[in-house]
Amino acid sequence: MLHAAIFHAGGRRILVATGLALASAALGALFIRTYGSTREYMPPDSMARVHLAEIEKHFPGTVTMTILYQGPPGSTRTLGLVRHLGALQDEIARDPLVLRTASLADLVKALHKTFNADDPHPYRLPDSQELLAQLMFLGESPAFERFTDRALAKAVLVAYLRDDDSARVGPLVRRAQAWVDAHPPPEGVRVLIAGGVGPTILAVNEHTTHGKLLNTLVVLCVIYLVSSLMLRSALGGLYVVSPIVATVAILFGVLGWTGIRLDMGSASVIAMAAGIGADYAIYFLYRLREEHARLPTDEAAFDAALHTSGRAVLFVAASIGAGFSVMGFSKFLGLQLFGTLMPIAMAVSCLAALSLMPVLVLRTRPAFVFGRAAKERAGRRRAPRAAAGRRG
Repeated sequence: MLHAAIFHAGGRRILVATGLALASAALGALFIRTYGSTREYMPPDSMARVHLAEIEKHFPGTVTMTILYQGPPGSTRTLGLVRHLGALQDEIARDPLVLRTASLADLVKALHKTFNADDPHPYRLPDSQELLAQLMFLGESPAFERFTDRALAKAVLVAYLRDDDSARVGPLVRRAQAWVDAHPPPEGVRVLIAGGVGPTILAVNEHTTHGKLLNTLVVLCVIYLVSSLMLRSALGGLYVVSPIVATVAILFGVLGWTGIRLDMGSASVIAMAAGIGADYAIYFLYRLREEHARLPTDEAAFDAALHTSGRAVLFVAASIGAGFSVMGFSKFLGLQLFGTLMPIAMAVSCLAALSLMPVLVLRTRPAFVFGRAAKERAGRRRAPRAAAGRRG
């Protein structure tokens, strides 16, 4: 059946089916969700997740985000820095992800309220540098050590977040950075954003995910170069990577249509799938070249290659896919991703290597499979047809 589809109308059915599958995958990729909460990797009934939920019932906001102000000694006692700190605190407090915030500005406002009870709006920052210095001198206590060092060169702003979902923490970090870029701190002061648990998880997620996607591209390039050298043909390398590219594209579509997040777990699976499926195409191309040299017709060569290397590719892909599918029954999300995405990757790479790639080989008739004489004959046969078409 596969043999007939390859030779019927130049494999048009296979090309159309591949095009539809890739178009569907591209459409699904538009709906990909990125990152997520790390607790999603733990089973809902696991001890860690149950205990964490209980803790958050009584102590919400266990996920932190910290912003560091760094300047010369004594800078945290200046009105410009404290006002900038308070304004940034108000800005990030508007984000729905932020449960509450705390900083040196809160202590100063509380001191101002204490010593200015008759003020219509006592809970605010003082209007003058002199009053700020007096308030901080009078109220100096261990409470200040939570937000500034003894040299008064560093101050910290802490935001307590409702969740560690990197898809929500990322926009908050970018919002804070954009505000700082639009409202520069006083001269000599640096504002360092993205400390704490939430941004740390975000950084690990982004670094790992981007690294794995880059790893996938590097794997494709290496496979192309090695295959081109082995087959002594730049076109041969494209044949080898074509099933891998199709597999990666389909996996991205699966992520979008199923709602699986693109994060460090799924990106790792995609990177692995790109490398595992590379040998299928090489098996088939070498066998096809041997059979074409031995047998008189293209049909016989393709049929022999499909019944020998093709059958071996099916067995290998089925065994790898079945082995990984056992992980799909795990309660741990990381193993579930391997148990679902890897069998899909093996099936797609196997089918692409035994259907799409043979059609491309048959249509282009590369010299490393059919020989240069056969390629030249095919070119001479196509030339009169093209000329007749132009005259028509």
